[in-house]
Amino acid sequence: MICIGADSYLLSFAAVVFARFRIQDRLIVEHSASDTLHNVLAHERIFRVGIASDLFYCLGTIVLLVVLYVILRPVNQGLALFAALARLAYALAWALMTVNLLDALRLMPEATEVQTWEAAGVMRFATFYLRARFDQYYVGLLFCGIASAVCGYLWFRSEYIPRPLTVFGMVASAFCAVCTAVFLVYPDFAATVNLWWFDTPMGIFDLATSFWLLFRGLRVPLTDATSPKNRGIHCSVLRSLIDRAAAPTAFQPLICRVTGNMKRHFT
Repeated sequence: MICIGADSYLLSFAAVVFARFRIQDRLIVEHSASDTLHNVLAHERIFRVGIASDLFYCLGTIVLLVVLYVILRPVNQGLALFAALARLAYALAWALMTVNLLDALRLMPEATEVQTWEAAGVMRFATFYLRARFDQYYVGLLFCGIASAVCGYLWFRSEYIPRPLTVFGMVASAFCAVCTAVFLVYPDFAATVNLWWFDTPMGIFDLATSFWLLFRGLRVPLTDATSPKNRGIHCSVLRSLIDRAAAPTAFQPLICRVTGNMKRHFT
């Protein structure tokens, strides 16, 4: 389950970065509807690959929110559910952005088949769908920042991952949510804080967490390992191993010393 969540996020993140910087940024020319029309129609198949990559990112986000809910539910079920719903809103915003790309793509061929004055109107609608993705992204980013901040807090309480990483995640996610909220109310805020700084620290936290879960897994908190309940479990497992020990071997003295130390630790 943990590896599935980490793998899905990393793969979908790589797909959406590829779609954003290698496809859409090259085909969609800002402030030039005619160039955008020419590029997209000339490379329609590549443009559709970018749309498919966006949909794959939506799917990866949904898989991630399910995995995070399952992992963090024992810490606080209410907060884990709230974070999952907030991240779902982010995934829905991405899905709406993808639908806008499809709508723009459907309108573009019509602009080449009608008269000049009608083509201008069709291109305005297509450009509207393309530009609407900007606002939709930052509306979804607000929910994503809130979800990531809540998950960072739950990670901090659980001690499943290093606490310095969780503190960085909480600060980065809260910074993203606050900056996005201010930007939606005061668009000129982008002149004070560059838009790239809104989500970059939070993205670093998500990537670092995914790599940690993929290669290191969840840490067992020391408080859980030494709790009376878990201590009894460890002792029972230890006694069964001792009872089933094979005939004396060359390593038997070492095994006895190790098991003795374990018994003193857990009893």
